[in-house]
Formats: sequence, C-alpha cells, structure tokens
Amino acid sequence: MPRISVIITAHNRSEYLKGAIECVLNQDLSTEYYEMIVVKNFSDEVLDGYISQNGIKNYTVDAEPLGSKLETGIKASEGDILVFLEDDDLWEPERLRIILDTFNNEEVDFYHNSFLPVDKDGRKLSNFWRSNPEQPIMVKEPFSTVGDYNEWIGNSADINTSSMAIRKSLIDNKLNLLKTMNMVIDHFLFYTAITGNKPILIDSKILTKYRIHNSSSHTSGTYEEFLSSNGWRTKNALLGFKIMEDLSQNTPFKTIASCNVVNSRINAYLVDARENRPTLGEFYFSIRCSYVMKTRYTALYSLLAFVAILLPKWARHRYFRLKTSAVKKVGIN
Repeated sequence: MPRISVIITAHNRSEYLKGAIECVLNQDLSTEYYEMIVVKNFSDEVLDGYISQNGIKNYTVDAEPLGSKLETGIKASEGDILVFLEDDDLWEPERLRIILDTFNNEEVDFYHNSFLPVDKDGRKLSNFWRSNPEQPIMVKEPFSTVGDYNEWIGNSADINTSSMAIRKSLIDNKLNLLKTMNMVIDHFLFYTAITGNKPILIDSKILTKYRIHNSSSHTSGTYEEFLSSNGWRTKNALLGFKIMEDLSQNTPFKTIASCNVVNSRINAYLVDARENRPTLGEFYFSIRCSYVMKTRYTALYSLLAFVAILLPKWARHRYFRLKTSAVKKVGIN
C-alpha cells in the first residue's frame, strides 16, 4: 500500500494537466511509495489514454466545487499522507521524497514548502505579495497567539494547495465540509491543522512552481468582467471562511477567523453593493482587524466599503483599480 496519495485536480482546463502529471511521474521517490489520482470535470481522449497508460486512477465528476473534487480523490486514496497538485502548478523532482522523510522523521501532520511564483509561461514573477521563510519553521503543540499565526501566514503557510501535504486522519472527518467549498481550500487545510493543535512544518525549501495568471487572479479583463468573476469569488470565499470560523471556536484563532469572515463580506460588498452590506459593528471590527493581522489593505477596503454606502459606483471603480494595479505590479499576464 502506498504511503502517499497525490491528488491532481483540473476544472475546465486541459492544457496544463499533462505537465502536472509528468512532474509527479518524474519524482525521484520510488513509485512503490505513492499513488496518483486525477479528478477533473471533463473527458479528453488523448489525456485519458495517457492517464490510463501510466496506471493512474482517473475520475471525471460533474460537481462544480473544487472541494467536491478533492473529496472524490481523498475517498479513493489509499495513502495516509495526502498531497495535492493543481493542474497548472509544478513540483521539483525531490518534493515527494522530502515529504515522506518529513512525515516519517519529524512526525508532523501538516507540511508546507516554499514556492516560486511564475507566470503562465513559467517565468518568475517579481514583487509577489507573499514571502517564503528564510529558515524552516517547526511548530509543535500547543499553539497560543495571534502573533504565531501572523508569522505563519507572513511566510505563506496558508496559500497554494500545491505546496501542502496533510495527514489523512486529520481531514477524514471534515470531508462533508470540504465538499461544499469552491474557494480558500488552501486556507481550510491550514486551519484544519492549527485548530487541531497538530505539529506543522513550514519549510524554506522551494519545491513548487506556483503558476499565477489571468485565469487564476480574477483581476483581468474589463471592469464588468472583474465584477462578474469576483462576485462569484468573494461570495464563495465568504462561505469558506464561515466554515473556518466554526472550526476555530474555542481556539486562539477565533479572532483571526472572524476577521477573515468580515473582510470577505466587505470584499463581496465592494463587488456587489446589493447584498452582504456590513453592519457598523463589522466596519469597526474590520478596522481593528487591520491591526490584529498587520495589513493596511484590510483598513483600506473597509473604508472604501463605508464610502460605498453613499457612492457605490465610485467605490467599486476604485476597488477595481486597486486590485488591477496590484496585479500589474507583480507582472501577471
């Protein structure tokens, strides 16, 4: 029986999938230690033949949520370590070997390696808004402070599912929650570990190429396209963070989880002022969150949403400009 189950997901996109599969097949860890599972929402005669030739489990599902695809893969998995790969990301050849060694020797339940942000053509992106740790960060139980959390997310531990690995026993009883989620699943996996007081390792080794491009940034196209795309995105992020808020009850991270919920509501309101209007108490709480989470954008978006009560069109256009200018600075194409 394999120790590691690699779950590759794809949705409405086939051009990157073969490359993702190849990077797993080219790992320097013997295949006796890992299995591969592909879950997608489309059929492709050439790709499906390639998957079959390489003895990979292949599932085609109609369900929309990404979480539902992961649930399908997890239920089909035989390994006790779950490793995820989104179709447009890539791994270094040693990644699975390092993960297996880490879970064996360090007895962690959650692992996150550093990543290299690249564009659609694989070129390194400059000025990315998240950083990698300079040294590995090993966290044993118990977790205690919001300051700890800020250090971890400051080192990108909560983003990019393709840089994560988690012990299966940690997520098995949460599949009913996972299957409903379409956004912020990387945050969900991280919350599952820290709210369960399980040992985690945030590694400084760069083992993932994290591809960021227009179809993943949700900030491309015209103003109308931005509103349409982000309307869906912000609403689904809000639903996901509400799930994490429930998971965080009676933990030191309840305040952080509530901050993420309120901030998601504010972003949703900025995209569509017809719903998700924050209360005055939520506006105040969001400003407070900017100090708790040490991010100026939290306060900026909250003030912008407050202005949107009186000037919704102006505030929405300003929000659009702020988001698109941040993407241009990074160099996403």
